[in-house]
Amino acid sequence: MRGTLSDAELVEVVLDTLAWSQQKILVALALDAAVDPDRPTSLDFDRSGRAVVGGGAGPWERRV
Repeated sequence: MRGTLSDAELVEVVLDTLAWSQQKILVALALDAAVDPDRPTSLDFDRSGRAVVGGGAGPWERRV
């Protein structure tokens, strides 16, 4: 990957992977709590890239 990504980009990929993997244990053990058990929970991102669970981010965010 060093031929494709800079050192800073490689660090970013590793940190993103670590950050987004932290919830996997809770999900695997069914310990993650639903925001509203009667409907799917939205996941948005604010302008700084932070996750906003349950909506309310704003029109500039991307919806996942």
